[in-house]
Amino acid sequence: QLSLLTVGQIAGQIVALLIQPEDTEQLLGALSHGLLCLEVAEHFENPWEGFSGLAQSCTADGYVAIGTLPIPDSIVSNMDFKGWWYKDDKTHVSFYTEKAMVECGKTCGLRYMGKASPRIFIFKKLGDA
Repeated sequence: QLSLLTVGQIAGQIVALLIQPEDTEQLLGALSHGLLCLEVAEHFENPWEGFSGLAQSCTADGYVAIGTLPIPDSIVSNMDFKGWWYKDDKTHVSFYTEKAMVECGKTCGLRYMGKASPRIFIFKKLGDA
């Protein structure tokens, strides 16, 4: 049976893990080799702070997967942000193109590895970062 463990907050957003109950003590305060951050980045009031927090919580050569809906190219090319439904959620305060995701990661020592799906961006923390 898995338990929900709240690990902490990164840029004001709660980060939680599903773990085995007997692993709770060992994980508290530990760095992770892999982080999965789904549907959180769009809530970052300060994306640099959010990405930095993820990078700092990950071991060198570890992975960070960030899931959010990127701004579609059609919205960018037509300058039609007003018509994009995803921005209508009042809690969504940050929006990213794929290029913006790559740059946010890069500034925090995360190398972009590619997409696991159209919405999930994979980064690797640089060993010396």
